[in-house]
Amino acid sequence: MTTVITSSQEIGSVIQEGSCVATPFFTLFYKERNESAGPSRVAFIAGKKNGNAVWRNKAKRKLRAAWRLQKHYPDGYDICLVAKTVATEVSAIEIASAIRDALLRKGLLQ
Repeated sequence: MTTVITSSQEIGSVIQEGSCVATPFFTLFYKERNESAGPSRVAFIAGKKNGNAVWRNKAKRKLRAAWRLQKHYPDGYDICLVAKTVATEVSAIEIASAIRDALLRKGLLQ
């Protein structure tokens, strides 16, 4: 399982210093942690430019649900999932598939 990143400074560090991969539903930013390898930490982000509070809450809810559908999680990374506008129009299962594909593409999962 993973824990949630709550500090805006840590989220900013992942987005500015980490690598990214874009999908149709979200952009995944990731950065290897300096600490000993442990469970990854994750943040779910929906920006104000994409919609109102209702849209942002729905987008984050779908990202969280899709993350929980994963069977395997990478270890030792900080991960930020930034929702795109279409994230609320698709199912959590489709987003979960995109998350898995993105993690496999970047070699974060075996």
